[in-house]
Amino acid sequence: MNISIIIPIHNEESTVLPLHQKIQNAMEGLDYEIIFINDGSTDNTLNKIREIKDSRLKVIHFNKNKGRCFAFYVGFKQANGDIIGTLDADMQNDPRDIRLMIKELKKDCDFICGWRYKRKDKLSKKLFSKLANSAQNILLGINFHDANCPVKVFRKECLSKVKYFKHYHRFFTAIVYLQGFKIQECRVRHYPRLHGTSKYGIWDRLWPNIEIFLILKFKYKKLIK
Repeated sequence: MNISIIIPIHNEESTVLPLHQKIQNAMEGLDYEIIFINDGSTDNTLNKIREIKDSRLKVIHFNKNKGRCFAFYVGFKQANGDIIGTLDADMQNDPRDIRLMIKELKKDCDFICGWRYKRKDKLSKKLFSKLANSAQNILLGINFHDANCPVKVFRKECLSKVKYFKHYHRFFTAIVYLQGFKIQECRVRHYPRLHGTSKYGIWDRLWPNIEIFLILKFKYKKLIK
């Protein structure tokens, strides 16, 4: 298995089937697996996933919602691919970008982070993201436009020293960079949300972001030791 595409899913009954089809179309001809982590969905998401007949699809089910951070952690542990890609399940990302990023990764890079340069979200969400990226760049001495973009492609070795801690997925790009891996950015497509509602509000992220900024700034070396 060469490529693992990992997608946490929570209450996305309207998107799982078209998302799976889009991934299949985008990855045609490649050796890949898809890992859906059903993160305690309370709607019809799990039944929709069970409708999919695809030997390349692996499904991990949580009875209770444990959050994207833990979902990604479990997905990474279960991945068989040498290359890992990540997406959100809300159909705002385009799986075709994963394929393009894989080509770039194979040239001379360890990790490629997407950049939603024409982001189709509410103004408040875009402003908060811009503020968070600026703060992360200043505090950690890095320089990324969209470090928390859900569209990422990277070599599995990038996970070798990443330890699980709450909310670490929001700083995954910075953590990998601070370990010395070669990282590039890639412009990716972004679409308005057509189904459901966002599961993450600004205030839900504010304090965790501040907390992890401080951890990475002052305790990073101890964290990865």
